Amino acid sequence: MALDAFVYCDCFEKHNLRSDPPAGVIVKVEPSGEIACSVADERAWSTFLSWKKSKACLHDGMILLQHRLGTNEQVDLLRAEL
Repeated sequence: MALDAFVYCDCFEKHNLRSDPPAGVIVKVEPSGEIACSVADERAWSTFLSWKKSKACLHDGMILLQHRLGTNEQVDLLRAEL
């Protein structure tokens, strides 16, 4: 299994959005930096995910940078060297 690292953009915090979040959705920033929401039904969740993926800002999925770190074994070797 490969491990990836993500850096989320700060477009939501800086009000640099192409469109507002879907109506009725309360958006929050998680400690990881990811944008999340609490919704009661599947349709609202799907609408939120669609907005986040392609409509929220210029970054795909609101991810500024993504990097493959390697497999578990490769990360363990790197950790041991450090």
